[in-house]
Amino acid sequence: MRGVLPDKILHEFVRIGYIDAPYGKEELDKKVQPSSIDLTLGENAYEIKGEPTIGDDVEKYAINNIDISSGATLEVGKTYMIELQEHFNPENLEKEKTDPGLFFIHANPKSSFGRTGAISKIWVRNHSGFDVIPPDYSEEIYSIVMPKAFPIRIKKGASINQIRIYYGRMDESVLDPSSLYYTLENKGIFLMKNRDKKPVDNIIFNENGIAMSMYLPKGEVSILEAKKNPKRELILEAGENKLDDFFHRRKVDDNGMFTLKKDHFYIIATRELFNIPLAETLIGTGKPPFVAEIKAYDVNSGEFRGHAAGFVEYGFGTEGHSLIIMEVHPHGDVVIQDNSPVGIIKFYEFHEPPEKSYVGSYNHQGLTPGKYFRE
Repeated sequence: MRGVLPDKILHEFVRIGYIDAPYGKEELDKKVQPSSIDLTLGENAYEIKGEPTIGDDVEKYAINNIDISSGATLEVGKTYMIELQEHFNPENLEKEKTDPGLFFIHANPKSSFGRTGAISKIWVRNHSGFDVIPPDYSEEIYSIVMPKAFPIRIKKGASINQIRIYYGRMDESVLDPSSLYYTLENKGIFLMKNRDKKPVDNIIFNENGIAMSMYLPKGEVSILEAKKNPKRELILEAGENKLDDFFHRRKVDDNGMFTLKKDHFYIIATRELFNIPLAETLIGTGKPPFVAEIKAYDVNSGEFRGHAAGFVEYGFGTEGHSLIIMEVHPHGDVVIQDNSPVGIIKFYEFHEPPEKSYVGSYNHQGLTPGKYFRE
């Protein structure tokens, strides 16, 4: 038994109280996506000394306590720990005669939050790593937040992280990308297309995924570069921030080159357009329904972090293939050009088909910093 747990099972976990929140089951149910659940910030936050490693005492990391009930500003260059509202009750699974140890819980920042230039990771007590929640864990869950580009005004209830739950180990659910791609292509289903909507040539299969590249044509704005020291803080509310207050619109030079500067933040789109097909279109292919996740590319290809938010939902791109936005944090000066590698997309099969598919504006996105911004 393996696979990403779909919305039907996640709703059941809410119903029995394995996943719970103080705002109630009805509201928590609304946060269930086809393959994930959105998590929300509570009111208790701390400015901390730096990224914590394994530990159990939150207070020993804290410099200042912050109440974000009505909002607070997180400053660039500082690290914060924010308690989430959601928690797990493994005993409620056991009452249903289900062993929590059968599952693997993996977290990621939400795409919209990654595009603010902030890094966010999930941290739990007595676990040596980030973005993993032990399935039998029942204590507080925290989001570690590090604004890298802009000061961010944030408040209780904001959703900046999400989780997927796997039956079995996560790596057991990975689909072979070459077999998946060519099997579907033979049936007229294309996982990827170029910007001209034609099938992609010269596909690079890498680390159990498919390599993605940057779209940097000459003469077009193809890069958003975060402004240093913007005149105002970024408000974490949909449409509350004017794009040009926070980003420069950049083009490659006459040679098709652009230099990413150390410790700056960039938004760049993929050359490839993607489609995560619905279950009904896969009938007869021999392939199960699946979702995707973005992973960092091999560091030997460039000293930059090529993504901050990873989940690609079921049904993404089914209305005509969609590009993926990459959040790029260079660790040193890096010269890029059209087709430079930027990340890897990996595919994970479902445990069973979901009941709903992704519906959202990112199905039709261009080069955009996401829902918190407006033109």
